[in-house]
Amino acid sequence: MVQLLGDDMSEISITLEISPSFSGELRIELSEGFLSSKGNIDLENICCFSDAQLKLELTAVNYDYLLGNIREITIPAIPDFSIGLDGTTYKITFSNGFNLASYTWWGECPKEWNELGNLANRLISYVRSAYPVNSE
Repeated sequence: MVQLLGDDMSEISITLEISPSFSGELRIELSEGFLSSKGNIDLENICCFSDAQLKLELTAVNYDYLLGNIREITIPAIPDFSIGLDGTTYKITFSNGFNLASYTWWGECPKEWNELGNLANRLISYVRSAYPVNSE
């Protein structure tokens, strides 16, 4: 089992849910040294890879890369106001035992939550890189 940044946090999990307006959702979970995903890996195209599933065991180096400095950041509880029509909603949830923190944003990640957006992008990129290139 991989330990998070040297701490004994075997119960920690991070879930990222991505909900685009016009294509299927993608759910990525990082937990106990594994990264799993289910859903539409190609978020810009409707229904591409809509049932794709993946589960990868991560090395400690990859685990630390994905998490970056997430335990060290400080973010405000309330982001700037945002509203719109078509776009993508992101929700990232951190769970540790019975405690959890959840952050949701629409469109671009609020600048004051930039580190959460960076984590979301790293998770998405890592999952995308694990899929074979579509030759069609």
